[in-house]
Amino acid sequence: MAMILHIASFLMVVLRLLFFWGLAGLFLFLVRPRSKKGKVLVAVLALVLCGILELFFPPPPIENFLHTFPTPEAVAEYLYPKGEVCFVVEGEHSALVYGSQHNEDYFYITPKADGGYHLAEHPRLGEFRSFTIPWEATAQDGNFYSIRLYSVPNCPDRYIYLSGILVNSPDVKVSYPDAEPFSTINRTTPVITANENTYTHSLLTAIAPIKCREDGTCRILIHSGQQSFPIDFDPETDLFMKSISQ
Repeated sequence: MAMILHIASFLMVVLRLLFFWGLAGLFLFLVRPRSKKGKVLVAVLALVLCGILELFFPPPPIENFLHTFPTPEAVAEYLYPKGEVCFVVEGEHSALVYGSQHNEDYFYITPKADGGYHLAEHPRLGEFRSFTIPWEATAQDGNFYSIRLYSVPNCPDRYIYLSGILVNSPDVKVSYPDAEPFSTINRTTPVITANENTYTHSLLTAIAPIKCREDGTCRILIHSGQQSFPIDFDPETDLFMKSISQ
């Protein structure tokens, strides 16, 4: 089945390219510039317009008309056939798959459908917002954290993607105030030697569906060793997260 879906996807790409080239040719025929430079300019403008149409009005994946994947893992196996799934985060209307392939991490949001899951509609046009603790206000445990929000078109789910560079406290957990945990993975980096000093740290990735308070803000808790502290941010307006002492 995967081979059939890949072939159908490839044929759809070819058809779209032929359509856009035909549209550019039609545009060139209708305008009919006299000079050679004018023809080149009109052709380039037509292709640019076609590219804009493709970017802002992308067609849904052809796979969604032919097949419904039974699980998020099946979606990951189709998109990343040589990869390995690390964990799956279930949202209300979708699921986020986090894994690795060829020593590179990936994540993918797959919307739920009747009886299973579909491919996301043009995921690159989904929401991407980044919030970072200012360098002069490093987290209380001496580590560095950043938050990004992700979503895909035509799906209301939003996911918090927290990244951390753990320098002092390798044992870090992330949760909401009601103790609901984030799905996490911690990767230790190679030892780095600089200025006759040896450094080692690990990279934390923690993901969960966004959960806001009544005022629209979001609070997550960082459990670092023996201490815990919150990070508050407004997912709609904040440019920076706010680390607040309890």
